[in-house]
Amino acid sequence: MKKTIMLDLDDVVTDGSWKQEIENFLGEKINMQEIGYYLQEALKERKQEFYDSLDDINMYHNCGLREDAYETIKKLNEKYDLYIVSSFAINDIPSRVGEHLKNKYEFIYHFLPFISQSHIFLMNDKTKIHYDIGIDDKLSNLKSCELKLLYRAWHNEKDCENEDVTVVNNWKEIAKLLLEEGE
Repeated sequence: MKKTIMLDLDDVVTDGSWKQEIENFLGEKINMQEIGYYLQEALKERKQEFYDSLDDINMYHNCGLREDAYETIKKLNEKYDLYIVSSFAINDIPSRVGEHLKNKYEFIYHFLPFISQSHIFLMNDKTKIHYDIGIDDKLSNLKSCELKLLYRAWHNEKDCENEDVTVVNNWKEIAKLLLEEGE
């Protein structure tokens, strides 16, 4: 029986577009040291104005895959029972969830066409399912797995010190950990 992998999409597989869209909206670069986990904090009092502008924005339109992601994910999908598990709610704008889900699914379908529809889970609480290996940029999403691969990101530096996780910086490191012979 193949081991299962839960793979996060945003900022792990994708080369994030939220940051780019917020910077385009603000007309300036975001100082990542001044905000918490959520990029929307950079919007401050202009948050609602930005959310209103999302009717004209597909957050995945200008988004691409991280370097080496396609090749590695394709090989992982052959060796493991791989699932894309991605959050979908934007709490501040629930009216946009349907469009966001559509855009997210179309991104997966276009860039990772070898992933079966039955292996795409769109849910906000990833701890509701159990899997052998988790690859995510948010530590709390890795509670329900045996091997926790925390993808290093601007918002999780403190979590990278956690002894229960293996920190990965890129897809080559993931390939080395999960695709070497004898695994």
